[in-house]
Amino acid sequence: LVGSEMCIRDSPSIVIAFAVYMLVCFLIGNNIISAIAISLVAVFIELFSPEDNLTLPLIVALFSYILQH
Repeated sequence: LVGSEMCIRDSPSIVIAFAVYMLVCFLIGNNIISAIAISLVAVFIELFSPEDNLTLPLIVALFSYILQH
């Protein structure tokens, strides 16, 4: 219950983070589908990872690499 309340309260910042990640991914040369997928992974990591400063760069970079190859 506490987690769902936190997600509802922080939803505007989550939407903004998703939009910014997606825009940056798209502008650096990813197609729109890849940009959306990478952004979704990044937002989920931010929401659920206890130490997102360590996991976010590694997992998003790995996911992006897998999408490209």
